[in-house]
Amino acid sequence: MNLEQMQQALAVVRAEIHQVVIGQEQAVEHALIAILCGQHALLEGVPGVAKTLLARTLAVVMGGSFQRIQFTPDLMPADITGTSIFWQVRARSHSASRRRHNAGRARSSGHSD
Repeated sequence: MNLEQMQQALAVVRAEIHQVVIGQEQAVEHALIAILCGQHALLEGVPGVAKTLLARTLAVVMGGSFQRIQFTPDLMPADITGTSIFWQVRARSHSASRRRHNAGRARSSGHSD
């Protein structure tokens, strides 16, 4: 995909998003930048500013999926991503490292803002 095609595709994505999300141009641009860079974004704001609507719309427009996590003051990153624990196992003739992944405790909710 060349630069002109990328610009055209982004214009289509922006137009689709702005049919659903009114305003929030800066949030839309920052979310698109995060997606195009293969990164994550944390949408912060008071209730009612279309954070969930923006995330859901981005997912639909870009062919992705959507899940929402309701943050609380005591939520830690490991509650979402889980933890990796490495330990050494010794056998009679060799030793090996093993990895165990513990899933996080956070659950997505079906609620919106």
